Amino acid sequence: MRTSLIYSSILKTRGFESTWKTDNVGPSDDDQIKLPLESGGTYSFLVDWGDSSSDNITVWNQAEVTHTYASAGTYTVKISGTLNGWRFNNTGDKLKLLTVENWGDLLLGNNDGYFYGCSNLDINATDALDISNMTTFKNAFYDCSSLTSISAGFFDNNPNITSFESCFFNCDLITSIPSGLFDDNIAATDFAHCFGNCDSLLSIPSGLFDNNPDVTTFDSVFDLCISLTTIPSGLFDNNTENTTFRYAFGDCYDLITIPSNLFAYNTKVLTFYGCFQQCTELVSIPSGLFDGAVIATDLSLIFRACSKLTTIPAGLFDNAILADTFEGCFRSTKLTSIPEGLFDNCTDVTIFTYCFAYTTTLTGNAPELWLRDPEPTGTDCFVNDTNLTNYGDIPADWK
Repeated sequence: MRTSLIYSSILKTRGFESTWKTDNVGPSDDDQIKLPLESGGTYSFLVDWGDSSSDNITVWNQAEVTHTYASAGTYTVKISGTLNGWRFNNTGDKLKLLTVENWGDLLLGNNDGYFYGCSNLDINATDALDISNMTTFKNAFYDCSSLTSISAGFFDNNPNITSFESCFFNCDLITSIPSGLFDDNIAATDFAHCFGNCDSLLSIPSGLFDNNPDVTTFDSVFDLCISLTTIPSGLFDNNTENTTFRYAFGDCYDLITIPSNLFAYNTKVLTFYGCFQQCTELVSIPSGLFDGAVIATDLSLIFRACSKLTTIPAGLFDNAILADTFEGCFRSTKLTSIPEGLFDNCTDVTIFTYCFAYTTTLTGNAPELWLRDPEPTGTDCFVNDTNLTNYGDIPADWK
């Protein structure tokens, strides 16, 4: 422990170190870089530009925030002192920043988008970033497509962070998430798009969200994680305040299975829209998957284009008594039949548009949904499903 503290102190003494390539694309000239300071920040630091020159910075927009080098190239910039407020937010010289080698005393501020758009950035720092006064990591590393890993314990010791929206969105090279990454973030409410479009992500650690009981949205949390093959059992068991799983695992092309009771405790969810759409390797749906969906209203597109899906378990929607739309729910799948009474308990449904459209493998009888009173909207519900035994009895606007 003593050695660790000494090492940490040494790293802090080193200050905030980063490397930059001046002639990458950016608004400053090819021999310049501009630090991403913000108007509400607090500054009193010495910056060593890596070319034997330095400046004292005390105001976010003073002229010396932009530095001109004798020639274009890659330089290591070292900052010591007070730097509170660092935000690219998809602007400025975002493409010129290559690495963070040491966090030092850097304070990011609290206005989100800190490294948003830094698509050439990787982080080699081994010291801990001071996040103690922060409440948001929204868009923090959005589009950092060269980031190769997330440091274990990165969000430790901060119980006040509320938003992780799009925090690692489009971090293409991340293959894993550290276990316990969010264990200390007990106030978190928003994980929408947090790991969306992380193409190389291979797995999700068990219990990732166990200590986040106040989460209200998991919209697109793993959307387009195209290399993800499994979901750990009980992943959302403690997230009983969540209201939406919209596109949560949408377009996870390699996802093979869904654990039983994945949503069993999420009884406040209102929408599962597109939750597993286009999971093209998914072969089955566990029985009782939506048993906890007691107030959910929107079950549209849930399994759209799950092209290896052949069966629906009986009673899948028995508890979804408030559902009002199943638009495109099983569109373009490989279902061979529709369980009898699949929607019997869903008496409030007003929309079945495209529900089984282009599922040409369907045989047997289609449920006579058009006979409900009042008749729901069923435009193209069974379009092209010509192998159904009663296809000829289906009203023209339903096929």
